[in-house]
Order: sequence, then structure tokens, then C-alpha cells
Amino acid sequence: MTLSVVLKYNAPSISALPSLSTVGSDALAPKYLSSKVSNAVSAAVCAVSAAVLAVSAAVFAVCAAFLCVFAFVSDVAAAVAEFAAAVALLADAVAEFADAVADDAALFADVVAAAASTIRSQFAELVLVVNGCDP
Repeated sequence: MTLSVVLKYNAPSISALPSLSTVGSDALAPKYLSSKVSNAVSAAVCAVSAAVLAVSAAVFAVCAAFLCVFAFVSDVAAAVAEFAAAVALLADAVAEFADAVADDAALFADVVAAAASTIRSQFAELVLVVNGCDP
């Protein structure tokens, strides 16, 4: 009697060479990059972010400088406007003073004219009285 072993499951027999096809190889590729590659990519992204942040900070600084210049210019313009208003008030005061001086000069001229006419009439009266005539 010969002993033969009967297996419950029969393994398939491989009669051909394995296929060199790449169909389905994506499923066999690793799902995650290695930590060195991901760290390098992360560092590159951080460097780009830092550069963008530096540029935006520089733009902000330039804008702030322009705002300071504009504020200074507006302050200077306001000061010039206030100075112009003060000059206008001074001109009004000088004009009022000139009017007052003119009024006083006219009054003085009237007083001088009245005094002169009074002096003439008194002088004429004195002359006539001295000569013995009735005025």
C-alpha cells in the first residue's frame, strides 16, 4: 500500500511567469510621504509664509509712513488756514483803527475850523472895538 496524502485544499499551480504590468500599482504605493519629505515641504511653506509676512509688514510700514506724512501736511494746511484767519482779523482791526483815526481827524479839523472862525470873529471884534466902531 502506498501512502498518498490528500490535501483538503489544492493550491493553484503556477505555470506562467509573473506579469510585469503596472495596472493597479497605485493601490500598492505608500499613502504617506516620508517624514523627511513632509518636513522639507513644511519648512518651504513656512519660509514662503514668512516672506509673504515680511512683504506685507513692509507694505504696512510704507502705508503708515504715508499716513504720517499726510497727517503732517493736513496739520500744516490747518495751521496756514488759522494763520490766514488771524491775518484777516488783524486787517479788520487795522481798518477799524484807520476809520477811527479818520473820524478823529475829521472832528479835529472841525474843531480847528471852528476855533479859527471864532478867533477871526473875535479878532475882528477886537479890531473894531479898538478903533471905536460898534461891531
